[in-house]
Amino acid sequence: PEFSEHQVQDLARQSMQQLVMLVIDVLFTTRLIRLTTYTRYIELHNFREVLGLLLHRHGGLIMLSAHYGNFEILGYLMATLGFPTWSVARPLDNPYLSQWLFGVREKHGQRLIIKKGAMSQVTQVLSQGGIVGFAADQNAGSKGIFVDFFGIPASMTAGIARIALHSGAAVVPAFCVWDEQLGRFRTLYEPA
Repeated sequence: PEFSEHQVQDLARQSMQQLVMLVIDVLFTTRLIRLTTYTRYIELHNFREVLGLLLHRHGGLIMLSAHYGNFEILGYLMATLGFPTWSVARPLDNPYLSQWLFGVREKHGQRLIIKKGAMSQVTQVLSQGGIVGFAADQNAGSKGIFVDFFGIPASMTAGIARIALHSGAAVVPAFCVWDEQLGRFRTLYEPA
């Protein structure tokens, strides 16, 4: 609300640039990100503790992210590293684009759980020690809890926290951003 018109326009331009770069990155992810090549394109930060959780998980693991940076690479990278991940996703409005994107996500072992009615499948995956990824920045409507987002109340889900408490799953906030200095992506894991 306190942004000038110029700042709003600049932020909108940056947001659109990020979206275009995300699409371009997704187009090349399956060609570039392999077990033998991922270190050329991605640097892992705070991954040692996460690796311990991945190898010794008993109540499952929740990877908590947002539509920030290149969230698509996170699930793809986990599957490429040998940790098949289930991601909760809503199909895109365009069925052809949705089918293509789901295919990219599933190419190396990432699996998808359709968001609507996902609770039973998520609970089952976690009870078997699986990994489930969520983008937590989804509008939960009137059922959500409201948090401050740039001075405006925004609805977000409390369901992920409930699932973690019920299942005993460890929660790992994770993000993937482009690092200009490194000239590659940097994953940020913050084991909770």
